[in-house]
Amino acid sequence: MKNLLGIAVAVIAGITALWLHDRRNRRQAEKRLATRPQLSPVQFGRTYFGERETRAKLAAELREILSHHVPYALDGLHPKDLFIEHLRMDELDSMSTVEVVLEIEKRYGIDIPDSEVGTLHTFGALVDYLDRRLNSSARA
Repeated sequence: MKNLLGIAVAVIAGITALWLHDRRNRRQAEKRLATRPQLSPVQFGRTYFGERETRAKLAAELREILSHHVPYALDGLHPKDLFIEHLRMDELDSMSTVEVVLEIEKRYGIDIPDSEVGTLHTFGALVDYLDRRLNSSARA
């Protein structure tokens, strides 16, 4: 009985530590995003990627996709935000970045090689990459 109680305490302590770690990472991302203009996806696309309507629409769509995989609002997102350091995606869920890529691939009917995923560190880099890929596919 004593061993069982010790195991239960250890499990509870582990779960609590994970919850606190997750909460800290979420708060760090939320704090960073709260310091920026709070824009809807459409406003975001037009503000930061509005040089072409198709590019602005792509940015808004990608922000919507990303919003399905993070536990906080992306209203303060900026194109220079780093997925790992600023949005804490590696800390929130080990599969979140993979799930984002899979959803993008499915949505746009493309394959993104792992070697290229590893170079897309910012939201802006992701938009640039997909804009090039989708425009080259449209011309082919």
